[in-house]
Amino acid sequence: MRRNLRCTLVGIALTGACGSGWAAYTDSRLLDVPWGNYSFIRQGWRGYLETVPAARYREGLGVVWGQAPPHKTADEVAASLAWAGFRRVRLEIPWGSVRWDETGLNEADAHRTIEILRALKAHGLRPLILLNANHLQPCPLEWRDFTVQRAAPAGDSALAARGDVEGLSGSPVTLMSLADGTSAGPLITAYSPDPASGAGTYVIRLSKPLPRALTAHEVLRAAILRYPPLYPVGTPQFESTAAGWLRYVTLVVRLVATTYGSDAFDVEIWNELTFGSAYLDINSYRAPQAALEVPELLHRGGSAWELANRTVRLIKRTEPNTSVIWGFSNTTFFHTPITELPSDLDGQSYHPYGTGRRCYADLVRGRRELLLDSYVPSGCAIQPEGYAQGWQQTESLLRFLAPAARHDYPPGSGRFGHFITEHGLSPSEIGISDPKEAAQAKQKFLLRAPLFWLNKGLTALYVYDVYEPEDDRWGVFRSDGEMSAGMQALHRLTAQFAAAAAAPAEARQLTLEVAREGPRAGVLPGDPRGDHLPQEDAAAFLPFQVDPSRFVIAAYIMTQDFPRDLSPQPYRVTVTGVDGRHTRVRYYSPASDSVQPVAIVARSERSITLRLSITDVPNLIEIGETQPTRKGESGWRRS
Repeated sequence: MRRNLRCTLVGIALTGACGSGWAAYTDSRLLDVPWGNYSFIRQGWRGYLETVPAARYREGLGVVWGQAPPHKTADEVAASLAWAGFRRVRLEIPWGSVRWDETGLNEADAHRTIEILRALKAHGLRPLILLNANHLQPCPLEWRDFTVQRAAPAGDSALAARGDVEGLSGSPVTLMSLADGTSAGPLITAYSPDPASGAGTYVIRLSKPLPRALTAHEVLRAAILRYPPLYPVGTPQFESTAAGWLRYVTLVVRLVATTYGSDAFDVEIWNELTFGSAYLDINSYRAPQAALEVPELLHRGGSAWELANRTVRLIKRTEPNTSVIWGFSNTTFFHTPITELPSDLDGQSYHPYGTGRRCYADLVRGRRELLLDSYVPSGCAIQPEGYAQGWQQTESLLRFLAPAARHDYPPGSGRFGHFITEHGLSPSEIGISDPKEAAQAKQKFLLRAPLFWLNKGLTALYVYDVYEPEDDRWGVFRSDGEMSAGMQALHRLTAQFAAAAAAPAEARQLTLEVAREGPRAGVLPGDPRGDHLPQEDAAAFLPFQVDPSRFVIAAYIMTQDFPRDLSPQPYRVTVTGVDGRHTRVRYYSPASDSVQPVAIVARSERSITLRLSITDVPNLIEIGETQPTRKGESGWRRS
């Protein structure tokens, strides 16, 4: 007798077709996981099914442009990205690229930015401009070198150094050599001639103790900052930095609008709080002080919240059609409730990742009591969709993307989108070093993750990233700069959505019933028979409507031992919502560029039943109605 997840949920009494072989594809109760709890069994993404316009996929697929492949122009790169199916590009234009006099970007940065923007325009790629101030070069600055004269132990708050101090007293200065990706260096609070040394040597006092010992003759890089790190709102220092930031925003938005030739672009405010974000808080640069009664950084009245508030107001005045996205929560997701964000924001971003190895023993350590279901799988999971598609931890994106949750808006916002502005797979993180195996893993990632997320309520997904010089790292191009197998498979996949512009704005909703045929199977490590999670409960069917009479349903098993190949698994699926009497069906594999076997088991006026095999790589069930189902609809056509 077949057991499925809806029959085994702990603490939920469900009725239905348990054991009958057929089961409704969705159950909304799979979304009912209280905040703080988690589960390895409940596949929350099966809590809802939506048929979405195919344009959601076609227009939502993006990539992060960091490095470019060697010996290729920006135009050549953009052309290849567009051919592969990408329609969006995320491009950072950091505050630190602005010249000291604030009249424009530094020469090299300006040349690169303009070249990329022109290439994006030429190939129909929509820019997402990242505004950011990484504390390793947060704003316009000038560099100075100081040479340590006497060794100083970690923990000291002063050092003796030789160097040019002219102009240091008029601006904040930080020792950037003592900073790293997560921590800021100390500020220079005072300096005076060193009586123990000759002319040109100074005793430099610091805002916080040295994080490491310094050796004599060590050269330290100091950065003279045009603006101080963020102080609390209402202070003169905050107003100074906020004014400089808005000058930067104005400069960047004008540059993009002029070069790109329209305001059809997006802006993301900030990158990640987990990396390079010390500049958002002056206390990151100084020793702990008595706690001040100030609003929390990302809530109303907090310095980052107010910076974003002023940014969106400025952009909406000058470029009203430009979407502005809150990026401060992209690694914490739930830091600021959507309804409490600054008014007129158009969306927020997430960086879920979680595509490396996640071992269940680590996930339950210290919080076993919060696990809703008693079963803990053995071993580890690897999934290209990441962890945030289910309930491996309570911070799931389903809390935003499920249909009932999408009605939250900031004050004054008429729309609110959800963006994954970074998501990627690095084969080296899952133990893959062979270039061919790495290429296969990245191809599977590109076929699985974007299809899934863009069907489940996401506005856009940006793959990280365009290029890396090693094949076992991130990067959609090969390390030699040529198009990868993943890009070619992505091209074949997106070609099946070629008529997406003809799809109705509101898709016709399909419903599914799904049954696995043959012996029982599971997907969790240590559960081969599916006693805890049957394989059919991890079967992903993702429907898109391409035009008034044509649908594409991506189908695959969401395995957790990625990238191991899964042999074809036998399934039956009934699709309700199409005229099954007058349909043609094609089952296509973008990975192998081949048509796969599919049998039509039954037809009716409202449904069609199919028998087919699915693996861990998406294949496309293409259903086309050959006769109009209502006045004015066209017949089926195949790309």
